[in-house]
Amino acid sequence: IYVEGFNLPTMNVGPTDPAVSPDDRSVAFAARGWIWIMDLSSREAKRLTKTSAVDARPSWSPDGRQIAFVRDNSRDTSIVLVDLETGKERVLVDTPTIDLDPVFSPDGKIVYYSSAEGGDLDLWQIETATGTKKRLTTDRGQEMKPQVFPDDSGLFYLAKVSGSSDTIQTINFRSKTKDLVRDEGIASNMRPALAADGKNFVVNIPFQDRWQLWLGDLRGQLPIQIAADARYPQMPVWSRNGDFVYYTDPDSNERFHLYRVR
Repeated sequence: IYVEGFNLPTMNVGPTDPAVSPDDRSVAFAARGWIWIMDLSSREAKRLTKTSAVDARPSWSPDGRQIAFVRDNSRDTSIVLVDLETGKERVLVDTPTIDLDPVFSPDGKIVYYSSAEGGDLDLWQIETATGTKKRLTTDRGQEMKPQVFPDDSGLFYLAKVSGSSDTIQTINFRSKTKDLVRDEGIASNMRPALAADGKNFVVNIPFQDRWQLWLGDLRGQLPIQIAADARYPQMPVWSRNGDFVYYTDPDSNERFHLYRVR
């Protein structure tokens, strides 16, 4: 129920799933079922995708030439790459199960993602050139939203542990060890975001009848609240230079708006 209700692509008029470009000049986001790219200087957004499916969860390649995203055709999800210069699309992952949350490795040669190909949602990787896949987690529960440490030593991710606890965890590729960063209990909309330097993270957590945005460290401490006037901050993401956190917040008519805070 939680996976279907909170973790599949969202159809919405306003912007969701923000992703900041490597040069910090643009933000990609999902709206009206398509992927858009907004120039931050002009605030003009141009539509990138044009299909009848619901496209969401954009993620930039390190060189800024491609975007990986999730396509939901109402029967299945797949992961697609689009070339920003030509507009040409290539399906990268298309299993008979749910595939979500693509993110590029620092060298752009691998895309990490979440897939239920092995049963429940686990973390996988795929080589963009050869299509060779590798399963990275086998835990019971749902592992989603992988984010790569800058030295490509491991992943920072969201884990919905069997027994209905929403946690932030890391996996180290070299030692094969996993560490629990934070256990938030039931927080179905929680979406932690790792900073580009790999030292801190931002996370949205529930508080009474609202949500809050907090900055934390990899010990799991949340010392600084930001955007204190936000009511339901969702889907936080860092700028690449670490100066801003972008997030979405719905208004009273349930229409999402895109904000940023220093």
